[in-house]
Amino acid sequence: MASLSWKAVRKGSRYCASACGHGCSFSEFLRAKKNARNLVTRLKKSVGGKWTSRVWENLGWHYAVSNKELQLELHDFGGGRTFGAFLQVSGPWGGNLVEHGTTPEAAIKTTLRSAKKQLKPMIALYQRLAQ
Repeated sequence: MASLSWKAVRKGSRYCASACGHGCSFSEFLRAKKNARNLVTRLKKSVGGKWTSRVWENLGWHYAVSNKELQLELHDFGGGRTFGAFLQVSGPWGGNLVEHGTTPEAAIKTTLRSAKKQLKPMIALYQRLAQ
């Protein structure tokens, strides 16, 4: 029995790792790379800051973009129709905070609104203690 690997190998139109089992195509890989680049460009314009992308394979090709300064990571969950924004800092929620939106900006806005709401009692306590 051959050992399984997570290293993608191109064979004709296929570009997939033996451990994946999905039969990923090279065109899916190229589409994920292009979508990731486009999302980085979009967020640099709409949100600002330094955004980077990553592409990975796991039953298909996927991508996400992140901004280390903002501690945000954004995933496309629905082919450009549903996005999830992950706030990557611990808080009263015990870890990552994730919200969704129909646009990348909406997902980010909803995540930040939720974080602000959850941090409100802590901010009030800080203000009382600072007096």
